Amino acid sequence: MAIVEPPARHRALFAELASLAGCFAGDWPGGVRLELDDEAETWSFRVLEGTIRADLTSFDAHEPDALRAFLLHEAAHACQTLAVAFVPLPELRAAMPLHQVLEDARIEAWLRARFPGAAPWIERMNARIAAGWDLAELAARPLPAAFLSALAARQIFGVDVPGLPPRVSRALERVEPHARALRAMHPEALGFAAAAPARWPAVLGARAWRPDVTWGTVPARVAAVAAWDLMQARIAPEFDALCQEAGLRPGTCEAERALAEALRALGLALHTLERLLAATATGQACARPARAPSLAAGRGGGPPRGR
Repeated sequence: MAIVEPPARHRALFAELASLAGCFAGDWPGGVRLELDDEAETWSFRVLEGTIRADLTSFDAHEPDALRAFLLHEAAHACQTLAVAFVPLPELRAAMPLHQVLEDARIEAWLRARFPGAAPWIERMNARIAAGWDLAELAARPLPAAFLSALAARQIFGVDVPGLPPRVSRALERVEPHARALRAMHPEALGFAAAAPARWPAVLGARAWRPDVTWGTVPARVAAVAAWDLMQARIAPEFDALCQEAGLRPGTCEAERALAEALRALGLALHTLERLLAATATGQACARPARAPSLAAGRGGGPPRGR
């Protein structure tokens, strides 16, 4: 890690992005901060520091609107992805690949509702990523990787993966209504806003909240708990069954590496858990897989965007 000042050619854009991050002050105390790291491989949010780390190379590799989308995506995670506050770390680790896919879909739905003007940036970013996929290769992956890939493609990017094994297709059909409902579990959703706020203290009171996690509005916390519970009750059993059939045990390094590769094929990055482990004294993350080859053209064939 090496935090640097932006080069002169990027100074104005970096200042704009830092100001954009400040728009989240109502969701994160004081707004999230933006830092430039000349050793980072992706954009990422540092969970316990309240900072977004931008990789320096992305400023030369991507157009400004893509960088705006990266910034908003990470800031949305900062404000809405709160499972680290109430889920024991071993349980979070076991659920991480599935949780990350569903959280990406949920926080981008929140972004579109909270900041409608940002929707075109997000849509162009996602379209550029999806344009680089080999759909036949995604469908041919082992069962849990094919399921994870197809779930992400549909819920985040709005793309259906053809030619999936029947076992995977049936599992996807069963979880589809639940994944759709989970995507709408955010404070800006009309259905969520209509829920009785009087019940919220009871929902949060049933969870042991980490004392060092001081951020997250009450609606955001309630939505995060509801989304986690729905995932565990209705979606995770289907995914876990596919993992068992493939001989993968969720939470192990073998499973983490295999599923991280599935996400990398989509242009995503499974790095949230690594940053969390590095920020706490809990333990060491699994060794990272080799970095995918990068293309200057951008996401989809290039490095993960740092989700």
